[in-house]
Amino acid sequence: MTLDCGFVILIASSLSFLGLGVQPPTPDLGSMVAEGANYLPDSWWLSVFPGAAILLAVFGSTSSATRCATCWGPTSERPDPRHRQPQLSFRSHRGLSEVLHGIS
Repeated sequence: MTLDCGFVILIASSLSFLGLGVQPPTPDLGSMVAEGANYLPDSWWLSVFPGAAILLAVFGSTSSATRCATCWGPTSERPDPRHRQPQLSFRSHRGLSEVLHGIS
């Protein structure tokens, strides 16, 4: 769920770039890139800086969401190796006998 934030930023910027997003009085990064593309040979910064802001926003949200999922995800609940549960296993060369492993 949290990894969708970068995808939403890209979709909103793409729709605004195409003219299907927010209307012109409202500022948006996609519309800024589209308006700056008309002046790209002379004023390159009009498109480059909003594009870099989109890149940083998507990368930052994806990176922070990945870190949060790593820290607080279900895989972080690893058992302590000193308190292992006994495991049952069968040895076939002595017949069918249960041997407890992991008890110290």
